[in-house]
Amino acid sequence: MPGRAARCAKADAASCPPASSGVTGRFGLGDPVSCVDAEGVEIARGLVSYNAEEIERIKGRKAREITSVLGYSNGDEIIHRDDLVGLADDPETT
Repeated sequence: MPGRAARCAKADAASCPPASSGVTGRFGLGDPVSCVDAEGVEIARGLVSYNAEEIERIKGRKAREITSVLGYSNGDEIIHRDDLVGLADDPETT
């Protein structure tokens, strides 16, 4: 998935929260993305609940602020746990 990565400051089995650290590339709602750690190592893949531009607007904000920023909400997570697959050997991400 070159060019499509959501950098998750903390990717766990639950979700990628709005506090994610950044976005690389362009992608739309429901697209598959790679979640990478601070070193750029892919640690998970998932389907996003927001497009790249929306994630840039909500990153670092609390989940309860999503509606006020975007005018709507597709949920509290950028990637919901049901749409996330961990790839690392870390038991917390698989």
